Amino acid sequence: DIASINSSQLNNVQFLTFPAYEAQNPVIDSTAAWAIFAYCANQTCGSPNAEITPCIPFQYILDGCEARANKMCVAINNKFRYHCAKVFSMEQDITGHQLSVYISKWGNCCFPKGFYWWWHVAPILQVKFQYNVVAMVIDPGMFNEPVPLSSWLAAQQDSRCTGDFPIKLDSYSIQSDAAYIPAADRLWFETDPGMVCTDATLRYYQNAKSCGPYNIDPCK
Repeated sequence: DIASINSSQLNNVQFLTFPAYEAQNPVIDSTAAWAIFAYCANQTCGSPNAEITPCIPFQYILDGCEARANKMCVAINNKFRYHCAKVFSMEQDITGHQLSVYISKWGNCCFPKGFYWWWHVAPILQVKFQYNVVAMVIDPGMFNEPVPLSSWLAAQQDSRCTGDFPIKLDSYSIQSDAAYIPAADRLWFETDPGMVCTDATLRYYQNAKSCGPYNIDPCK
């Protein structure tokens, strides 16, 4: 219940539950976190510095976040030997709330308009600062640097945007990197063996634009 948690606890890893996974150094310093973000951002479609295939279409954040997050986790592990987790934001009221984002990086428009967006996902890191370890989210589609978990969640409840349902983000869930999309009942997570849907979705959106028309990718 996000409303009952203050931001200092929400960002502090000691108050959060991360999944058990194999990682030699799950806590990294801020320099490494910013290097990870820069590397991921450079994999965006159209970037001359992109090293991975398919490229990651950060320029289209309206859909495909599951594929972007999956590809980032694999890239982070391969490049930095860091096994990251994922954080899912969700509205839990099946009767009708939605998330809402103002897209400032890719054309200054609102999402959703005429479409129901009830969850989002991105990699999450445990980053050591001077006095505590902070949960930082890597989401180059929405931000220009790693951001605390509370900032990432707040950006999905932007009051400048309106949709078909009231704007409300009810919950978050920190999962292993194997989690791909939440099930419709919000109680479990599907996976993407072999990254079949991951790569198909990335290719489908490689030329799309965030403030352009909305399309459903072939794996939906």
